[in-house]
Amino acid sequence: MKRDVSAKAALAAGLIGFCGLIYLVVWDRILKYYFGNDAVSATVIAAACLLGLGIGTYIAGHCGKCSVKTLAVFELACGLFGMLSSHLIAAVAPLVAGALKVVPEQMEGVRAAVMVGSLLLLMPPAALIGGGLRLLFKNFPRVRGGLIQAFLALGACLGTLAVPCLVLYRFDLPAVLMIAGGINIALALALYLWSRKSPATAHDTHAPGGNEDSRLRPLLQALSFVAGFTVIVLGISLLRAMSIANPSSAYNFPLTLTLFLSAFALGSLLFVRGVAADRDVILYRAGWLLAGAGLAMLLGIWSASYLQANYYPVSFLPLLGGNYDVLFWSMVFSMLLIMPAPLLLGAVLSLLDKLHSARLWTAFFLGGCGGLLRAGFAGFPLLGTRGLLSLIYCLACGSGIALMAWIWRRDVQRGG
Repeated sequence: MKRDVSAKAALAAGLIGFCGLIYLVVWDRILKYYFGNDAVSATVIAAACLLGLGIGTYIAGHCGKCSVKTLAVFELACGLFGMLSSHLIAAVAPLVAGALKVVPEQMEGVRAAVMVGSLLLLMPPAALIGGGLRLLFKNFPRVRGGLIQAFLALGACLGTLAVPCLVLYRFDLPAVLMIAGGINIALALALYLWSRKSPATAHDTHAPGGNEDSRLRPLLQALSFVAGFTVIVLGISLLRAMSIANPSSAYNFPLTLTLFLSAFALGSLLFVRGVAADRDVILYRAGWLLAGAGLAMLLGIWSASYLQANYYPVSFLPLLGGNYDVLFWSMVFSMLLIMPAPLLLGAVLSLLDKLHSARLWTAFFLGGCGGLLRAGFAGFPLLGTRGLLSLIYCLACGSGIALMAWIWRRDVQRGG
């Protein structure tokens, strides 16, 4: 019975991650069409999505009922909005642009239109997606550690690959949204039927006032914020590095995000297994994983740079001309550059989630939003890629070492 519940939870997580990434990527493309495709627009649109995800997890965390049926309602709402979103955005975005007097000559820099449009059109549906994620964890608190996070990341990875394949070769953007919305609605129906067979409300161990030590809650939320900040800034930095090494935008974004999410999923499975159900043991492992992620980032960058400096064929450009002899070393370069740090970071949130901390995912998404805004508006312009990578290296290593030192000090005081 437990395996059956775990399999259903993993399948639901995979489908939610798959549809969620399709929505976010397609909505990003549509809004850039109306509000401009510069770096500022990309940053603001992505920040609105992350902010919406954080708000959605916060609201769902305070839902009175925690049942599979409630999760089905959220997924139904996501599906319906997804199917109608292209028509809604096409109707509202020109009104926003017209009201704020946006003209093609003003499609660069910080603009009120892209901010208002992103918050108005993307934050509410992103909140639905975030609420669904939170309810998924609330309904399956006893599923084997890291399984839900891993399948979420794997589903998102498949969604990342599906968008360019579906959009560029088979369907237009509204059709892709219709497909994703249909999958969401089918998932909602399946969850509803399952809830009728098992109508009992899930025990919400994540709710405020549950079995979490209230003195520990700020620490867990701070660690989750740091993890979200580090993940997003690292992802953006790696994407920029890939764009410099391989100036071929058709490959870089899906490849970077796919490898990043694959490593994140693998780490959620590998480094959570066999951890004792002890708070200090969990926190100590989260500490060395955070510190190790910073070191792994440097090791990955050094290894990838070594390949490039020694004239290994690490460019994807020859692939455009049909020369596949460079594919092996290009993939090795990409994996060494992208995967080491997220492999360790993927387990941090899974470990913290084992402590049933309230608002953990909210802090993670808000940290990601803060990291994105920091990188887009202050990090890269003021520090550059190297300076920003140094910052997150110090942040990850410093947080991990400080956490391990705190646990060690507590153990010494107990022993004394």
